[in-house]
Amino acid sequence: MKKIFSIISVVALAFSIVACSDDDDEGAAYNRASTISVVSSHVLFSAKAETGNVVIKSQGPISLSETSEWCKATVVGDTLVQVAVDNNENINGRSCVLTIKSGVDSTNVTVQQQGFVFQSGVGTTLVSNDLAYKKSFSLNCNGAPTIFSTNDWLSVTAENDSLVVSMEANDTGHLRQGYIKYTYGELKDSILVTQYDFAKDIAGQYYLAFTQTNGKVGAFRSELRKSGAGYLLSLPQLGMDLPVTFDEKTCKISISAGSYMGPFTYSGTAYQMYTVLGSSTEGYLTWDTSVTYPAAFQYDEENGTYAMFEDNGSWGSYPVDYLALSLFVDRSMEDDSYAGTLYYLIDPYLLKMDSSAPAKKKFGTPLKVLK
Repeated sequence: MKKIFSIISVVALAFSIVACSDDDDEGAAYNRASTISVVSSHVLFSAKAETGNVVIKSQGPISLSETSEWCKATVVGDTLVQVAVDNNENINGRSCVLTIKSGVDSTNVTVQQQGFVFQSGVGTTLVSNDLAYKKSFSLNCNGAPTIFSTNDWLSVTAENDSLVVSMEANDTGHLRQGYIKYTYGELKDSILVTQYDFAKDIAGQYYLAFTQTNGKVGAFRSELRKSGAGYLLSLPQLGMDLPVTFDEKTCKISISAGSYMGPFTYSGTAYQMYTVLGSSTEGYLTWDTSVTYPAAFQYDEENGTYAMFEDNGSWGSYPVDYLALSLFVDRSMEDDSYAGTLYYLIDPYLLKMDSSAPAKKKFGTPLKVLK
């Protein structure tokens, strides 16, 4: 038993000596210093086409691996790599790895390019009064887009880090709109520009037109006017005023559910009239004052000045598509005080009564003015 044990021990010792010798050889190979290193790199690019470089230290000639379609690299001598990138016509940044070799050694450099950025102090819309206008806005742009306007009265230029917008005085007698547009490769976007004065271009006599429950188009004569700090849409045929809001920045009128219009006598009974908004597709109505129904004023030569009411998502999953002039037995606006609806105004819109629009028509549809 002792003899066998001794032989096993000798074999194990011999194996141990050989293994240690192999480890030492491999360690020497791994500990060898690389013959190539990066001295400096300038390969962080904006979205526009640019060039940069990588300075290399090596003990011999250098070569490159393939990069990508948008990034090209070229060896210049034994120490310099020139890098060129195309326009990045995307809002997302991108990167690729450039592998530089010298003999059996290599080093990696990551090339990065930002996504396209166009941020101006204008925002997405610009509103001005009818006076001549010129203003400079901050501009953060890392590309070289094409910037232009769609109208003769509106001009725009990009100067250094500023976007300069100019408008001629508006003497047309109505609001006017145009666009500042910019393109960068396949990327396209625009800024809506509106020029108007409320008193001169928006306020005045309108048809409040709508589809009736019988499918015919009807209308009330109305007047949009400023009243103190607020706005009213007067309905003289009903002897009522409909409270509305007006957003000067967006040139939008808005009706809120639960707006009090005043006392109203119907069939000899006194009621209180409120605005109610409803969704014909879902079969519900509401007088919750947080639900609103806006309409943006527009102008075209065929129809003149008009504003079409549209759902804005303020009622969650219920799309608003009609305004109801409803009666309540008192001012509480509780469910048990709701007495019914006098008028349903489905898909309502405002059409200004002026010489620039065909009388009593909207997109060619005759309007029947209700008595």
